[in-house]
Amino acid sequence: MCTRLVRWLFPLLALLIAAPAALAQSAPARTYTQAELDQMLAPIALYPDPLLSQILMASTYPLEVVKAARWSEQHPGLQGDEAVRAVEYEDWDPSVKSLVAFPRVLAVGISGFYLAIFLVIWTLILRAVAIEFRSHVADDLWRRFWDTAFAVASALLAILWGAAIGNVIRGLPLDAGGWFALTLFTSFRPVPPVGILDWYTVLTGVFALVALVGHGATYLAWRTAGPVHDRARAVARLVFAALAVLWLLVTWATAVVNPALLPALPGRPLAWLGLLGAVAGLVTVFVALGRDRPLAAFLGSSAWIVGMLVATAACLFPTLLRAVPDATFSITVHNAGNTARGLRTALGWWAVGFPIAVAYFVMLFRIHRGKAVAAAEGQGY
Repeated sequence: MCTRLVRWLFPLLALLIAAPAALAQSAPARTYTQAELDQMLAPIALYPDPLLSQILMASTYPLEVVKAARWSEQHPGLQGDEAVRAVEYEDWDPSVKSLVAFPRVLAVGISGFYLAIFLVIWTLILRAVAIEFRSHVADDLWRRFWDTAFAVASALLAILWGAAIGNVIRGLPLDAGGWFALTLFTSFRPVPPVGILDWYTVLTGVFALVALVGHGATYLAWRTAGPVHDRARAVARLVFAALAVLWLLVTWATAVVNPALLPALPGRPLAWLGLLGAVAGLVTVFVALGRDRPLAAFLGSSAWIVGMLVATAACLFPTLLRAVPDATFSITVHNAGNTARGLRTALGWWAVGFPIAVAYFVMLFRIHRGKAVAAAEGQGY
């Protein structure tokens, strides 16, 4: 169950993985001024993008995404809604099935981030192993070892997702054919030739870790009582203070690495809405923690995460993978998809999968409503 809960947290970081991928624009027939581009794209930013929504959902199933990418390579003749219909009976999540309508995104993203994807999978496996083996031996040292393994794997998972977000925002070395390969690191600077790790991607990884630690602390404070509640509340106050400082630092770093991001903000009403939601959420967290209202603090933390994702998505639309140093090689929602009919079919699958996911978590919260109580010694995990 813990693994499923954490897997659902991936979409919250995951929009920061898929949405930030929207910055570069397809080569135009003529040169447009920045004002003209803002005027053309601002209305588009008011509407949700189906592909970004599908990537958001599918990012919680990395193994199935790998299978879908291999399927697309083996069936190059199937495109759009035909491809989606062909995988109807595969045992994948509907959001993953919808991505076969975008074979180029699957091919490029999976091949370029192959090492990163398997690092994520390994950390997920380590978490599951730690949960399973923790109580096999009634020994304090044994349990502390697996508790530490679980904590380290969880922290690495958040850092890896944050670093992946940083890679997408910074840009990838896409060539004219839409392919790229990344080493672990080069000069540790976010300039070509780039690697997976540099000072910016490490910073975004730490930022993601701090954000999720704070979010988890507010949830723990809400769902527990006594000493655990008090410790979680104290940790949340410290972590969110650090997060506010890191937010300013990451914003500055992003402006340096991706100079076109912030200038797009004034022309994107949805970005302003997301930014206001994020600021309001952060203020709510501090006020609610001070008044010992953990549920309000948790909702404020959720609003901050959603607001950040919405603002980022609105500013970076319509690019999925930004190319550096030549932005004309970028992969966008316009040059990566198939026919309009295929996109409508894919959106239909998303419309099926998303309500199921929402219903699942509504049921989960109803089953586990109320304060959590620690199991007796020798019971549970």
